[in-house]
Amino acid sequence: MGISFKKYEFIGAVENIYSHDKEKHHEINLVFNAKIGRIKTDSKEKHIDFSLVNIKELSQVEILPITLKKAVLKWLKDKKRFWASEATI
Repeated sequence: MGISFKKYEFIGAVENIYSHDKEKHHEINLVFNAKIGRIKTDSKEKHIDFSLVNIKELSQVEILPITLKKAVLKWLKDKKRFWASEATI
């Protein structure tokens, strides 16, 4: 992504299994709470997009998988590390 981190901590992970264009996919999203310095959000992979979201606006933004969004919103309240899984095949 081209981001320089000043400080970060692992807060959780979400496993996601889904279908796209009749193909099955499996991903693991590793989630970090980070203070960042330099930002460059160009993806090195054509099928992946990055965006920065103000934490105050997180509940209003579409984030997939939905389990990821729910886990982060819960973490913001209780600060407990999480592991979640979603299968939408």
